[in-house]
Amino acid sequence: PEPPGFFGRLADAVFAPAPLASGDVGLAFSAGLLGGEGMIMFRPSVLLAPHLALEGFFGETVGEQLDVVYYGGTANLYLWPNAPATLFVALGGGGVWARKKADIYLDPPRTTQSAATAGGGLLLAFKKRVTLRFDFRNYVLFSANHTEELQEYSGGLAVVF
Repeated sequence: PEPPGFFGRLADAVFAPAPLASGDVGLAFSAGLLGGEGMIMFRPSVLLAPHLALEGFFGETVGEQLDVVYYGGTANLYLWPNAPATLFVALGGGGVWARKKADIYLDPPRTTQSAATAGGGLLLAFKKRVTLRFDFRNYVLFSANHTEELQEYSGGLAVVF
């Protein structure tokens, strides 16, 4: 057989199979935009199978008038858990808690709301167990008389062990 070409050798030297098949627990840290505001998010997870993980999330956006804390849980379905590039789909829910800045004199109309989230993302696994994660999610925040929709675009590092 003919030896692999330049791009085949490059892919073998840089990428590795995703660690989802051999992992039990994961932790991801992401930064990006949520509802047009800067955000950070921590996502610990427990892998039930290579294709399925239960994941919690806890993060914050820092806005001009409000700081908003997001929390909850999702179920993630990984489409190709042994491939270096793995798409996943996420569905979950949680809550939102907002507090106004110390120098803002306006009272926020709502301080706690429920949240539903759906979306997905991409895991890229590299050699030395370095994994990049990109999330694209839609959040629906709701209370008795109010509904708001926000989008998340974030990326960061993930570790599965």
